[in-house]
Amino acid sequence: MQNGIDVLWAKKSKTDFEGWLPLIVHMSDAAQVSTRLWNSWVSRNIKELIQANLPSTIEAEKLFIFLAGVHDVGKACPAFQCRSGRDTPKFDNYFVKSLRDAGFTVKGLCNSITEVRHWFMSFLILQRHSIDDTISVVVGGHHGEPPEKSQLNTLRTGYKYESGVQYKEWLEAQDALYNYALNLAGLSDDALKGLKLPRSVQVLLSGLVIMADWIASDETLFNLFPIGKYTEDSAVRANNAFKVLELPPFWSVQSNWCGLYDKRFSITKTHPLQEVLLDTAISVTTPGLFVVEAPMGGGKTEAALVAAEVLAERLGCRGIYFALPTQATSNAMFERVLSWLKTFDIPDAKPYSVRLSHGRAEFNDTYTDLKFQTTKNGADEEEEVTNVLVHEWLSGRKKGMLSDFAVGTIDHILLAGLKQKHLALRHLGLAGKVVVIDECHAYDCYMESYLLRVLNWLGTYGVPVLILSATLPSSRRQSIVNAYLNTNTDDTCVTASNYPQVTYTSEKQVFTTSPVMQTSPLDVGIKHLSTANTVTELDKVLAEGGYAGVIVNTVKRAQVLYEALVKHFGFDAVTLLHSAFMQVDRSQLEKNLVSELGKANLNRTGKRIVVGTQVFEQSMDIDFDVLFTDLCPMDLLLQRIGRLHRHNRVM
Repeated sequence: MQNGIDVLWAKKSKTDFEGWLPLIVHMSDAAQVSTRLWNSWVSRNIKELIQANLPSTIEAEKLFIFLAGVHDVGKACPAFQCRSGRDTPKFDNYFVKSLRDAGFTVKGLCNSITEVRHWFMSFLILQRHSIDDTISVVVGGHHGEPPEKSQLNTLRTGYKYESGVQYKEWLEAQDALYNYALNLAGLSDDALKGLKLPRSVQVLLSGLVIMADWIASDETLFNLFPIGKYTEDSAVRANNAFKVLELPPFWSVQSNWCGLYDKRFSITKTHPLQEVLLDTAISVTTPGLFVVEAPMGGGKTEAALVAAEVLAERLGCRGIYFALPTQATSNAMFERVLSWLKTFDIPDAKPYSVRLSHGRAEFNDTYTDLKFQTTKNGADEEEEVTNVLVHEWLSGRKKGMLSDFAVGTIDHILLAGLKQKHLALRHLGLAGKVVVIDECHAYDCYMESYLLRVLNWLGTYGVPVLILSATLPSSRRQSIVNAYLNTNTDDTCVTASNYPQVTYTSEKQVFTTSPVMQTSPLDVGIKHLSTANTVTELDKVLAEGGYAGVIVNTVKRAQVLYEALVKHFGFDAVTLLHSAFMQVDRSQLEKNLVSELGKANLNRTGKRIVVGTQVFEQSMDIDFDVLFTDLCPMDLLLQRIGRLHRHNRVM
């Protein structure tokens, strides 16, 4: 091949002479991966957002292919090509000799030079071809962080040999590889001149290029070649890799919304709020933010999931992220989301990817069972196979957000507002989803500042967001809407305080609608008790049976009260739950309580007392007949009261 670029390597084995991957093959592999990602994985709303910010003369897919193909062009420099490995001395000397034989100027082997990173070089090579920095930064940041101007200036002026810029043959090789990437994408050099990308598109393309690079760099999917040889075609390699990878299918969402609550949740008589949110999601011109305020136990979760399905179909999203305040509430919601997902059909019998996102997810039995589940192709006859799985490649701290259906704690949303490596992957995962944030009132002022920053990004991407709360202050509602729309105006619609209420955005405008709740008024009586009288009072109210909740504010207080109640009522009648349990025990306790006190158990008898801390307070679909609670802020008191009489029971 001309310019000697066929001797340049992108990867080599960790031990001598086991294999190598030519740079041109890796570039071609990445380009072929990007084509398949674009057509089989990237959601429609992301495609449309990128295309909307490009001139009609450039196709978004071709730009992505070019960036994926050219991302490692910076490896065509002496600092990378002459880099010595830890256990590859013969291999290293072989490559140095090959470079010299091909006419490249090399001074011998060198150790890795921090200032001469190949992704920095990729940025400078695109910059040298008059590509705007808003495009060059995508390849310059494909290792997780874009280079700083000072780093680029140091590389440009202080490392002329290591970068190859003072040698004609190295410059020619870099130019040849740049043109090779253009040819892979079917683009001309002139087509990219003058093109600038907004920051939102930069981030999404960065995430896509990282994803394409990681797939193309996986040696279990794209094998190395014997030394000095390469014969396989990248299209064939990519086809074989994607057969093994088996990325999940697009969300198969229907467009007939009649009877949707019945189909998904067996709800034949819906709450007015549920109908209003469904109608709004169907009719709103440009779906954006939905702030849903309604009483506890009013069906907000089911309404949000149905609305998410409608919004996904309308905008082309491929999944959801359901964010909650605690691990306990995340575990409970994960079970509900799995039940919802099992009502969907899946194309070609390929399961959807799911994820439970919090620090102790590995202790959740349901989640771990899914992780070790076999797909239909390899399942035993007796093994149950569902339409969901934990996809191995879409797992881990950095790739987990790319799973289609994720339930987890709010911090995984908040992390999108922090500066960190590979942040673009988290943004890419969120941008392709419908985002549901439950119990929004529960986040303090520090968390809120990050949440507002993330909402600003989600609004920029046009991601549909559903905010759920029973006790949301009007000032917080205003700040949420302003953050999503990136405005600072006071809107009378936003500050209106009807209840229940759905506040939603369309075309940068704010609207509200208030469903008429047809519910019977409930009288809640509050009686002040001393701790010493708690046992006596419980004995009185549970004389004929019933389920009582006792929520206190500290773990120590819960333990002391539990011991007193056990002495009087016995171990079988009293359960303790708080955050200080070992996670494996806590997970099982939470699962048992949701099963016993939740919606599934409609006919319960006997006497039951559950003592706990704030872990019960929010998003736990449990139902008490009577509640004892410590003093707490009013919004939290209302949340605790929401654990009372949530469902119709047969006593």
